[in-house]
Amino acid sequence: MEDKKIKVIVADGDSSFAENVRTELCKNDMYDVKVISDFSCFGETICSERPSVIVMDIILPGVDGLYFIKNLSDVSGGDYAPEIIIVSAFYNERYIKDSSLMGVYSYFIKPVSFPVLSAAVCDASESRNKKYVPGYLNFGQSN
Repeated sequence: MEDKKIKVIVADGDSSFAENVRTELCKNDMYDVKVISDFSCFGETICSERPSVIVMDIILPGVDGLYFIKNLSDVSGGDYAPEIIIVSAFYNERYIKDSSLMGVYSYFIKPVSFPVLSAAVCDASESRNKKYVPGYLNFGQSN
């Protein structure tokens, strides 16, 4: 029996950072990681790829991350809910609170430890099969 890999999409305006995340995650054979660099059709790409986990910045070129997260259910037809991990240099208490209320799994502030981020992706992929707790936000701590 062939093991099915967990789909992860990384979306960040800093292509070097996104590639570093991909490299770190690809150390684990359980992930199929794709980096998005064209944000003009970000929503369509997410809906067609249907990743289990999205690692994204809250602000992307031409994309308001909070607006995207809030409307993902509508765009996907309501039948798709990936775990979302935000990694951003943008620290704003309102964004963090709104992210929490929208069900974001984790919110990391850059710079982030790649092994810690990798562990959060693993936890997020495992949590997709567990009961959803509204408003839960697992704040990632990096050193």
